[in-house]
Amino acid sequence: MPRLLLLAVLTLLLAVPGLASTSSPTFTRTWDGTEDPGDLARHYGIPVQTLLLANPDLKGARPPQTLHIPPPPGGWPRHVVQKGETLWGLARRYEVSLEDLRQVNLLTDDRVRAGGSLWIPRAVPTPPPARWLGVTLPDGRRGWVPGEAVLLPATAPRSRSEVVVLARKLEGAPYRLGGVTPDALDCSGYIQEVFRMAGFSLPRMADQQFEATRAVELAEARPADLVFFSTDQPGPSHVGIYLGDGRFIHASSSRGVTEDVLTSDWFASRFLGVRRIVEWCEPLP
Repeated sequence: MPRLLLLAVLTLLLAVPGLASTSSPTFTRTWDGTEDPGDLARHYGIPVQTLLLANPDLKGARPPQTLHIPPPPGGWPRHVVQKGETLWGLARRYEVSLEDLRQVNLLTDDRVRAGGSLWIPRAVPTPPPARWLGVTLPDGRRGWVPGEAVLLPATAPRSRSEVVVLARKLEGAPYRLGGVTPDALDCSGYIQEVFRMAGFSLPRMADQQFEATRAVELAEARPADLVFFSTDQPGPSHVGIYLGDGRFIHASSSRGVTEDVLTSDWFASRFLGVRRIVEWCEPLP
């Protein structure tokens, strides 16, 4: 069977809910309070009552909380891994978090094997095959890339919640000192790239980003504010994006783009403060 026809057949099979296995697993995830039970149920394609039965303490609970996510009535869709696909790329394609993919598939690392099968933990069945977009390289050559791999900058400034969504889309991207693209980033390159895609301009280095923003009390911090740390040298040398409830996302030199908590011993002892981009601040008198 020709390769393109085989891929089309696989896509069609995966898109039929009745072919999803009825043995789909329940998995756990951390609830940070940004979604209500109705939002969660719609995202995962399960009745709200099913979600509440699996998590009887959810109503009235204060985040963060560990939630049990049962499969939808027809089971989770499955994806057959193709050669060259990565877990990060699949997370972006299906608009699910890397952590959800890891949890539902019991993965201990981010390696995937061509021909293997993954549960996709969300309501939407298999999306259509990737669109291919024409691109022009800096040397003038033309090429083609999957549309799902392209992140285009905003034409107008985005909201705080949209900045957080963009920040999380890069979760799992590898770390590289001096990196400034989604393929690999360092901490300040990650901040600059997320805010660039969101329609804002920030300097390149962490200390410059510190100077270009305004101080905010930790008690008044809001999602998409910046959190700064003094790590390998005095002054601001590491930066992340605040997510709320003491959590932040950043480019870790050992783990790539990942989430952490401000209260961990390592970060708490190096915490410098919260800063806010000037576009979200009141004008100075």
